[in-house]
Amino acid sequence: DTVKKYYGDYDLDPAIVVALIGGESGGSYEIATSTSFAAIGLMQWEKSNGSTYVGTKADGTTVEFTNIISRIAGGDMDLSIELGCATFKDQLDRYYGNVAAAIQAYNFGPAGFKRCITYYLNKYKGKGNGNGTYFGVSDEEIEEYLTSGDVGWLTSDARKWYHDVG
Repeated sequence: DTVKKYYGDYDLDPAIVVALIGGESGGSYEIATSTSFAAIGLMQWEKSNGSTYVGTKADGTTVEFTNIISRIAGGDMDLSIELGCATFKDQLDRYYGNVAAAIQAYNFGPAGFKRCITYYLNKYKGKGNGNGTYFGVSDEEIEEYLTSGDVGWLTSDARKWYHDVG
């Protein structure tokens, strides 16, 4: 019911929201409210992101979330889900509606995803300096790739590289 409350506000597919919850916390209230992990909540807000966030609903209105960590640790799962929806919508907007990219950015963080996709474009598509690192790829090249429909980065070693080296 809580997912139903928020997915429409952010124009999200409810199946994706439920999948994110499953992937991030397994839907476990104990994991969601534990403060002994780096992230907290059903949708795993990274504590290093801080206790405030400003998101944008599908209708363009902004929502400010405050006291995030203490409220989720206290059991506010509505906040966890709405915050996760707002964050995921921001990733969808940032990555041109590319759902796979938005999911990966939600999981790795925007900077981590950019390193991963840049590594792929550099190593496999000859973008940037072409030496197999994650340097030199422009935002325009990333946009062009992510809007092309090509999903080669999903099957490459880019995600493993990010976990191992990136």
